[in-house]
Amino acid sequence: MQEVKFVNEKAGQLVSLFNQFLLTGENHNALVELTWDILLDWQRLDTSEEKNLTTKERVFWHILFELQYWDKDFLLHSKKIRSELYNCALYLEREKQIPVNCVGIRPEKSPIEAENESHLEAEVA
Repeated sequence: MQEVKFVNEKAGQLVSLFNQFLLTGENHNALVELTWDILLDWQRLDTSEEKNLTTKERVFWHILFELQYWDKDFLLHSKKIRSELYNCALYLEREKQIPVNCVGIRPEKSPIEAENESHLEAEVA
């Protein structure tokens, strides 16, 4: 499944950069850019309509959206969010202890991307 390969690949990149950010407080802009790149790559991926996500994928989308939502200062100074996201990152690395309150969902395809895909499929046919 393409989605599993995608999540495994991108999770490694995301966790690596997130851990650097936690340790140094630097690279926040690179972390934000990576989250946007992941979302753009996801839009380009030919995904299934599967609604049952693995725990790893749920954790992946959760951490990704949390990193998009909170600003740098909050991520650096909120012990609660740091702990929550650190536990998510640990899970993505080791897949052992499932983090609590970590409920991510897949982003939907944007209407523009869906329309572009329809035009491409029509041109190929």
